[in-house]
Amino acid sequence: MRFGYALGLIVTLLSACASSTTDSDDIREMAFAFPTRLDVCAGMRVSNQPRDRYSQFAQITDRVALARAPVETGCLSSGFGKRRSGFHKGIDLHHRTAVDIYAAGNGVVMEVTKHRDYGRTILISHGDDVFTRYAHIEWIPPRIQPGYQVSLGEPIATTGHTGNARARHLHYEILFGDYNNPAKSFGLTPIDVLAAPPAN
Repeated sequence: MRFGYALGLIVTLLSACASSTTDSDDIREMAFAFPTRLDVCAGMRVSNQPRDRYSQFAQITDRVALARAPVETGCLSSGFGKRRSGFHKGIDLHHRTAVDIYAAGNGVVMEVTKHRDYGRTILISHGDDVFTRYAHIEWIPPRIQPGYQVSLGEPIATTGHTGNARARHLHYEILFGDYNNPAKSFGLTPIDVLAAPPAN
C-alpha cells in the first residue's frame, strides 16, 4: 500500500529567506509533489481512519496552508484522535525503510530536540501561531538548527523509530497557539490535518 502522487511541477526550491507563511503562490511553485491519496498500511486496523483521498494542502489559517502528508512515500498507520492507548495528537505515516521528510510549509525551525517518547523531533513555526512537529526522526541534516528558515518541500530529515516507536514512521502534528507558555510546544493545541479544509 502506498501514496498516489499528483503530477507536480519540478522547480528550484524557494529561497530560504522566503516569508515564513505559505500561500497559494508558494504551493504552485513547490519542488515536491505531495501525495493526494492515503492508504491504511496493509494488515493494520485504524479506528480513526480518515477518508483516503484529499487535497494536498490544508488551510490552517487565512495566511497559512500546510501539506497534509509531508513524506516521500508511506502509508497511514494511525490517524488523529481517540484510540485505545489515549488521544493521538497527530497522524503516523509508515514506511519500512527510511524515506525523506519534507517541510510542510515555509517556516523557521524552533526546536531540534530528543524526547523520551517522541525521539528526535523538529518543531517549525509557520507564522500565525501555527507550528508543525515531526517526530521519531532517524537523521537530521546539520543545517537544521533553531533559527534556520525552511522552504516548502525542502528535505529536513528522514523517518526513523527513535523514542517510543515500535516501527519506523513519521509522527506528524499541526499545532496552534501561543508558544510562549510554560509547556512551550507541548502547551499548544493539536489540529487534525486530514480534517482541515483544502487550501484556498
